[in-house]
Amino acid sequence: MARVWPVYRQYCTVLYWAGRIEMVGGLEREVKRFATRLLREHDEEVKLDAKGFKNRACGLFRRCLPPFAGRPTEASITTAAELRKQKREWQEIYPVVILNHATLDPPIRRQSESNLRSALRSRRNARRRRRKQRRTRPPETNRFLN
Repeated sequence: MARVWPVYRQYCTVLYWAGRIEMVGGLEREVKRFATRLLREHDEEVKLDAKGFKNRACGLFRRCLPPFAGRPTEASITTAAELRKQKREWQEIYPVVILNHATLDPPIRRQSESNLRSALRSRRNARRRRRKQRRTRPPETNRFLN
């Protein structure tokens, strides 16, 4: 028994048998084309180490698709960082970034301002920490160049 359902703005056939569902069409076809192109363009690497090539390709592919590692960035912190780079004062930044800043009660407003400053500071420190870790790591060797 086969049904046709709209998937990814195009139609693909869904096959049912023995409790298993398989999509024939869009995504599977694209992945097969991509794999064929990879094999054609990197045939020397595949001949040298097929299993290693597959592991590296799958890892890189996985890193390019969501969900991504780490916490998603918050737009308000990014905006505040950009405004600080433009040498804007915090008093100019708060109304732009904090929702309903003018109508907040004073204690809540101060807490929101403090949270914004510490979130921006935390992001800067994390970036410095990552840079420092990258510099202290030994260089990775490429097994194909040896």
